[in-house]
Amino acid sequence: FAPEEVIPATLEMHKRYGDYLYSSYGFLDSFNPSFNFDIPLKTGRIVPDRGWVASDYIGIDQGPILTMIANYRNDFVWDTMKNNPHIRRGLERAGFSGGWLTPEGEDQPMELQKDEKAAAARSMGIAESRAAAAQEQKNNSNSNRNQPQGK
Repeated sequence: FAPEEVIPATLEMHKRYGDYLYSSYGFLDSFNPSFNFDIPLKTGRIVPDRGWVASDYIGIDQGPILTMIANYRNDFVWDTMKNNPHIRRGLERAGFSGGWLTPEGEDQPMELQKDEKAAAARSMGIAESRAAAAQEQKNNSNSNRNQPQGK
C-alpha cells in the first residue's frame, strides 16, 4: 500500500537482520530486536545481540505480501478488484462512494469537510477510539467538578 515506505524499510531490515530474519522463503514471520530475556520460549529463538526471531512463516501474512508485490509491479490486483462487480456492489452497500466507485460520466462527490480534531489526533499518532472519547469525557467532567461553583 505504501511502496515508498515499505521498500526502503524492507531493504534496511534485510541489511541489518538478513542473516537471522531472511531465509529460503523470504522473511520469517516476525522479530523483536529489543527482546533479550532469558526465559523459556514457546516459539522462535533468541539470537545473541539480535533479539527474538520467529521460526515460521504464516500464510495469512505471506499472502498479502505477494499480493502487494504483484500490485506494485503492474496494478493487476488493483485493476481486477476495481472491475469486479461483486466487490464494487459490496463496497457500495457498505456505504462507500466516490473515487473509482463513481460511475463513468458522473461528477465526483464534493469533498468532505476536514475534521480538524481527528486530523490532529492522527498527526500525533493518537487513535480515534471509543476509549479515547470516554477518557476525554471523563477528563472534562473531572475538570468541571473541580471548578468553583458560582452563586
